[in-house]
Amino acid sequence: TRQQVFEQQLTQRGTGYHLLFAIVICFTTIFLIPPIFKILWPTLVGIMSLKSFFVLATMLVFTGTYTVNNLMMYIVYKLKKPELEKHKVSDKPWPWEADPKRWNEELIKTFKNLSFHHFILTPLVLIADMTFFEPYFRLDTESFPTYWELIRSISLLIIKEDLLFYCSHRFFHQKYVYPYVHKKHHEVIYPVSISSDYCHWLEFLSANLMPVVLFPKLSYYLSLIHI
Repeated sequence: TRQQVFEQQLTQRGTGYHLLFAIVICFTTIFLIPPIFKILWPTLVGIMSLKSFFVLATMLVFTGTYTVNNLMMYIVYKLKKPELEKHKVSDKPWPWEADPKRWNEELIKTFKNLSFHHFILTPLVLIADMTFFEPYFRLDTESFPTYWELIRSISLLIIKEDLLFYCSHRFFHQKYVYPYVHKKHHEVIYPVSISSDYCHWLEFLSANLMPVVLFPKLSYYLSLIHI
């Protein structure tokens, strides 16, 4: 079947370069970014309120990570190195090569969708979260998180985010829900990195935002995490 052929292609092509990206991102998140923020922290905390800092910092990490990852993939696409191209899950040409006009139209539609999600929906949810709930994290400069705390928090985040995303994604694939919500995500016939967040706003809210917002609340009972 078509699904069996697809799975065989995935097995033959291996894990690919995404494993390298995952290692780079993990190393940067744990060992490179924290020392920089430790220097900037007193200044950042002193110029804005707790709520403002939470909203801006979360948006910066949320949207910044997505942007950096896509810039990395853009470089991969432009290089067209055989050792990288062989890891494609399809032998079809990239959409911007197959039909440039249609690709430009899809790209504009994708940017509009992402702009609404990242710059309108995300801040609204974060502001509502900080307005109706008490702060559930530390923001002081004295108890800056240790590497062990960072590794523990990030590990818990990965587990909880994957679990919540899986449950949400599985729910939206139910036949009574799929046509109204998740079908929009599958409008993208040939998936590329930038289209990963292209979806219905309800799916973005439940599958992308809620795991991030709920993680600190669920972790509160273990320890008061540092933002």
